[in-house]
Amino acid sequence: MTLQGKHIAALLCGLQNIDSSEDEIKSLLSLVFSMIRDCKEILTADNISDSLYGLKGMSSDCSEVLNILSALSLRIRNCNEEFTAQNLSDAFYGLQGLSSDKPEMRALLTELSLKVHSCGEDLNAQEIGKIMYGLKGMRSNNSEVRDVLLALTNKILSCKEEFKAEDVGNSLYGLQGLSRNCSEVNDILSALSPKVLSCKENFTARNVSNALYGLHGIKCNRNNNSIYLPIIDFLHIQAKTFNINGTSPNEESGEIETSELVDLCQTLTFILPELAEILPISEYFSWKRINMNFSDELARRKDCSDQFYKTLRFRSKTDRGSLKRIYDIIQENFDDTG
Repeated sequence: MTLQGKHIAALLCGLQNIDSSEDEIKSLLSLVFSMIRDCKEILTADNISDSLYGLKGMSSDCSEVLNILSALSLRIRNCNEEFTAQNLSDAFYGLQGLSSDKPEMRALLTELSLKVHSCGEDLNAQEIGKIMYGLKGMRSNNSEVRDVLLALTNKILSCKEEFKAEDVGNSLYGLQGLSRNCSEVNDILSALSPKVLSCKENFTARNVSNALYGLHGIKCNRNNNSIYLPIIDFLHIQAKTFNINGTSPNEESGEIETSELVDLCQTLTFILPELAEILPISEYFSWKRINMNFSDELARRKDCSDQFYKTLRFRSKTDRGSLKRIYDIIQENFDDTG
């Protein structure tokens, strides 16, 4: 069978959220790298974006993942096709958790940044949220990351669509590893700010948690104080709408899922010391009361044997036999020469 880009994309896309530290996965990724390297066909924008999407959940500490990033960087450079907004969204979303400290990642970001600049389509709110979410493992001390932020800022400014609560949470969550002393970070947050403050949708506990977590490490000064504090105030208003017994303001939504309350309490515990430095004392204690109330609610649910706590000890395991069969099938049907 002749190797084609769609085969590589389908294979990688099917590997998303698999633990790349396992030996069986590493063997499979090594084979995929050979397929990408030796494929005679030019990979399309869809092939590349689907392939990158499949890296979601993998680690940049895995050399096999880094090899794939290098191979895909070259494929992007050789792809003359314009990336659509959907292509960019899928490509960046697959990078979540990968580190820009790795040179292979920075090389990929260089190529993707050029594709963002050349994209003739406007990004919608969901696409912006997914791209920003994919940046959560990046560091703004890398020039390649700053180039991406610059390109994205222009796309955010041109977006006419209203952001939903999930779009806000995803967009802010992606800022978590970025320095507030970086002008590109402040510029992109300035572009996001009116989108955040104009959101009319009720937030879930996870939306608030994601947004707050993305803002941790806040260092307000006279240059950025006016950017961050209105967003914190907006999230405060949203958090206060949740009832003490862990229910949402929307009666149809009912009780907030325990996993969401856990995320929110963990985030608040993490960020409260930072809020103490930048907020008026009354607002800080309001946030602290919210955290205490929901912590008490979680303790009550644990005492009542909530299902969330019952299932904590269970973890899904990779089916090693299935992975071996997949590896064998690929070797039987695709030769390394493409």
